[in-house]
Amino acid sequence: MEKADGKQTNFELSFLRVGDQEYVCSWLESAYSDQELSTPMIRLWRFADGEEKIIAKFVSAWGYTVSLQRLNGTIMRAELSKLSSKDQEYVNQRLAAEKKSE
Repeated sequence: MEKADGKQTNFELSFLRVGDQEYVCSWLESAYSDQELSTPMIRLWRFADGEEKIIAKFVSAWGYTVSLQRLNGTIMRAELSKLSSKDQEYVNQRLAAEKKSE
């Protein structure tokens, strides 16, 4: 983030209000959509029901379970089928990229 004096500053995303966190994550997703899939990225994860959203980084997937690390460092697990189709596609692409690099 650039301050009024032109200097750059860093801050924890968790310091922002939830709506602002979602905005930043959406911007990051569009700005870095061509980012190499092997690099974990904080993103806004949406659930298939359309109601629940979390901001987290992909950690791993095993079987039908995805592990995500929230901003506060806690790991949460979710069934792949409970994520939005866009996020399911992202996980599948990550897994394919990981297999390819082995």
